[in-house]
Parts: sequence; C-alpha cells; structure tokens
Amino acid sequence: MGGFERFREWATIQKLGSVADLLFKFTALVAALAAANFFYFQPDVRLETTAQAFIDEGVLSQAYAAAGETMPAVVEEAAREYNRLNEIDLRADRNATQSRLPTTELCARMQRLIEEIYPKVDCDAAKVVLGRGRTYERLLLDLNDRSPRKLSAGRLRDARERLYKAEYLRARCWLTNDGSAKAQNVRIRISEGFSPRARSRTDNAAAAGSNDAFFLHEGTGTYRLFETARGDYDPHPSLEFDVDWDRADLADSPLISWLVIFLLAAFVLVVINDVTAALRGKRGDDSKDR
Repeated sequence: MGGFERFREWATIQKLGSVADLLFKFTALVAALAAANFFYFQPDVRLETTAQAFIDEGVLSQAYAAAGETMPAVVEEAAREYNRLNEIDLRADRNATQSRLPTTELCARMQRLIEEIYPKVDCDAAKVVLGRGRTYERLLLDLNDRSPRKLSAGRLRDARERLYKAEYLRARCWLTNDGSAKAQNVRIRISEGFSPRARSRTDNAAAAGSNDAFFLHEGTGTYRLFETARGDYDPHPSLEFDVDWDRADLADSPLISWLVIFLLAAFVLVVINDVTAALRGKRGDDSKDR
C-alpha cells in the first residue's frame, strides 16, 4: 500500500508539468483550428438560374368555362405537351423546344391559314415568327392540322389569345455549396415580378411554397422554384436572382468535429502512455530498492 502511495505522489508531482504541457498543446491546436475556420473553412454558395414559359392549364380551362364553352382537345393537348417539354428543358437547363416545328415547315403546309390567324405574318419572308414565337403556338397549328376535327381560323385565334393569358414564367434557382463549411440562413433574393411557386404534389417538399431561410451542407445542392403572374408577359425578362448566406458555427463542420475527436483520442493515448511508462519506472525503482 505504501508503494502505491509513493507512486501516486510521484506521478502527481513529477508528471504534473508534462500533463500541463499536453493540455497547453491541445488547447493551442484547438485554437489553431478555430482560427483556420475563419480563413479556410468557409461556405461558398453558388446560384444558377434557368427559366421557361409554361401554360396554366387551370386558368386556360376556366377561361373556356367562363365563356360557356368546352376547351377543344387540340388546345388542351397543345398546352399539356408544351408544359411537358418545357419541364424537361427547365430541369436540363436547355431550350430544345425552340427548334421544334420550324415555321417554314408549317408555312409550307398551311400558309393561307397562318396568314389568316397572323395578319402581319408573311410566310414568304426570309424570317417568320408567329406571334410571341412560343412553341405552343406552333404545336397548336400542327395538332389542329393533324386533327380530323379542325378548328377554324377564328377559333384558333381565340385559343391563341387564351393561351397568352394563361402563360407564365417559371424560374428554377439551383444552389450549390462549393465551400468547405455548412452555410446557414441561406435565402434567395427574388427577382422582381417573381414569387415562390405554389406547392404541388409533384414538387420537392422544400422547393416551392415559401422562401424561408435554410442551411446547405458543403458539397450539396438544392433548388427553389419561382413564378410570375399568369398572363404577365415580358419578351425579355430579367432574372436578377441572388443569394445571401451566413457561415455556420465551427462545431457544425464535420471535418472540424472529426479533428477534435482525433486530438482528444491522441491526448488520451499520450496520457495512458505516460502513466504506463511511470508504472514501469516505479517497478524498476522498487526492484533496485530490494
């Protein structure tokens, strides 16, 4: 019992300076990591915005219902197909529908009808643009030409005007954190004329419905959807979206957490090693005394 008491006294007094030195080094390393957070562990949120026009099929249907009419099948199909194609383009950041159904091809098939619907259009001109130049206008003409129950020029003009009033722009803001730390309080500064898209069953739960602040881990991405009012047409819309964010706390960085755990484990191993060495030294001293 006396030998243990002498060891404890020796370990406490003789090794106190060594343990204090380890504690100082450990504290210095943690402080260095905290300083590194201000220079290296920073979030970097990048924003990319794409936009496509869509037709609100509900607004279009209501316009026909309000006039006591049934929406023609070719109009319904043109709106649905246009939305389907533009949804694909919006996700892929492209405009593949722009070259679909060239006007020259339509003019060759139905020049008289086109010039009746669009009095200012000359199919013999070098460049022909129908109305707003939207694909749904060309889709409507193509589907009507293929239909066994064709609409007259007057009903096609009426359908075009109702499609115009149901048109809107949808913007998809894709955010990526290319930095080395989590970003918090991420919020998009919405471009004028846009508002958060009303949530639907097909949307990502967080992609629509609000513009609340959120967090974004390093190396991850997400998106938000915004829309203009129905019938609010701008031939040259400005997509002036931007993003604000704050750096998350040091403790929120997974890398920092693992480094702290590693340093704690290393500190414990060093202390255990010192205690083991002290025990061996004490046994050696006791052997000499004998």
